[in-house]
Amino acid sequence: MYTVKIIDKEEKIGMLKWEGMVKATEIDNATADLKELHKEFGDQKYYLMVDVKDLKVFSPDAKEKIVEQQKWIKSSLHVSAVVMDKKLIERQLKELGSRSSTDEIEIFFPAYEEALAYLEELASKKSS
Repeated sequence: MYTVKIIDKEEKIGMLKWEGMVKATEIDNATADLKELHKEFGDQKYYLMVDVKDLKVFSPDAKEKIVEQQKWIKSSLHVSAVVMDKKLIERQLKELGSRSSTDEIEIFFPAYEEALAYLEELASKKSS
């Protein structure tokens, strides 16, 4: 399961939350929603919080799709703040990130509040 939403339209901060065991079809749907989110931000670069605290695992067929999604989204983002607290998921995401080279723009946080504060700080510097 996933959720895509706007956290702060003015500062261009969005959120992608993954939960449970994610299948390839869900990644396709999330990519379509992320494209809509990008349009909401006027097709300008934005900040993305990726919350994977409730993610169990990406199914094997989903791993290839997530690499494709990451390669596509990289050019749309300033940075992504990844919220997680599980070492297994961290290893899996770092491996996928290195394959899509999004590891260059990913910063990991143990809590939602820390990730949001980081993105808000970056966004406020960008807009001032």
